[in-house]
Amino acid sequence: MTATHTSFPPPPQSAPHIPPHQVSGRLPTRQRRPALIAVAVLLIVSGALGGLQLLTASSHTVSVLVLVRPVPAGHVIESTDLATTALSGNVAYTPGSAEANVVGKTAARDLFAGQLLTQSMMAAASVPDGTQALVGLRLSAAQVPSAGLADGNAVVLVEVPSANGAAAVAAPLASGQATTPSSATSGVATPNLVLATGTVYAIAADTASAGGALITVLVPREQSEALSVAASSGQVTLIRVGS
Repeated sequence: MTATHTSFPPPPQSAPHIPPHQVSGRLPTRQRRPALIAVAVLLIVSGALGGLQLLTASSHTVSVLVLVRPVPAGHVIESTDLATTALSGNVAYTPGSAEANVVGKTAARDLFAGQLLTQSMMAAASVPDGTQALVGLRLSAAQVPSAGLADGNAVVLVEVPSANGAAAVAAPLASGQATTPSSATSGVATPNLVLATGTVYAIAADTASAGGALITVLVPREQSEALSVAASSGQVTLIRVGS
């Protein structure tokens, strides 16, 4: 009887072990650049500081004065012209706590509603000064221009005769004031029709007269008495002129 031999595959051979000290060459390593690392750190720090400054600026607000309506040049600022608002940022302003110091000052130029009030917009001159006077007038719709008036408008105040034709006042002529033609021929000085020239200081509607107005005008002091007398008897007409 013949014996059968079974053949088996040869066992796998393991890779030869090479000691570490026999490996040729060096393993690749990542190169570090100190300059790039420093720049990255600086960018991170500067970005953090910038964000902190923006956060601080946006959270820090102050109360400032703002105009609530248009104010013409020459108008004396009143408390009703002003309001306060919160403001943040580096801009010129007048703090809300300074309102008492602002009221009574004169607008140095035309100002607009919503405008922040600054010191350069105001003049310290008092109104009226020693050469001026404020005169109040109650005028009907027929005595004022239908186009309307506003603070700061230049005006001429003219005397009109009463119903019986009498003049309101025979005040002495102001220095430099011209006489009427009749005075030149008769030799008797009669007042000119122009009582005063000035500007509108304040204006309000006259609730007792439809279309009427209560107007305060700023005029030269020497013209104020004759104007006041004529105004008391309703013999004044107001003419708006160019400034």
